Amino acid sequence: MAGRYSDLRDRHTRSPRLQGRVGARSGLTATAERVTIDSDATGNWRELIAAAGFDHSQPSSWLLEGLLFYLDRETGDAIAADIAASPAPATWLAGDYVTVTPEQRAEMAAHHRENGEESQDSGDGNIVDGLLPHTAPGPGVPPAQWLSQARWEVTESTFAEHGSLIDRRVPDHWDPKRGGDDMWMFHARRMQGSPAGSR
Repeated sequence: MAGRYSDLRDRHTRSPRLQGRVGARSGLTATAERVTIDSDATGNWRELIAAAGFDHSQPSSWLLEGLLFYLDRETGDAIAADIAASPAPATWLAGDYVTVTPEQRAEMAAHHRENGEESQDSGDGNIVDGLLPHTAPGPGVPPAQWLSQARWEVTESTFAEHGSLIDRRVPDHWDPKRGGDDMWMFHARRMQGSPAGSR
């Protein structure tokens, strides 16, 4: 679909540059314009994307991939509320996060290290040692519980559930049945004038 979108990635990320190089090598033509905005989650990002040409009156899709892991509930609530405040006739939102506290994650990481389970992270422990102890509580509850009060229609699932669908075992730290954490994935829709609820 042709269009224009804003990318609120960190200014040092390599992903957009890599995507551009892969596309150029493949002979692909972009059908959307990417506009990079330098802002953090607590900054004036709404004003910045509006100044860059984002039209809040048009239907929009928002992806919070890898972001809610590092935010507290208050900041996550503010972002969701800002997105929900759009006057557009329809808005879509998707993202992922985990729900235990940093202290619980530190204990979980120590347990996995003691049992040699860091090998599940490509052999270098980058998730067990690098990610788990430093992530924030995020919304703290499942996505439907978090978003439905703001009139989002929510579909939620966990990483472990997706693994079971394709008969793949996920790492222990993402499976609550083996002492890990629920990693939630969700997508939600909000229509102007729609009743609150989840599905």
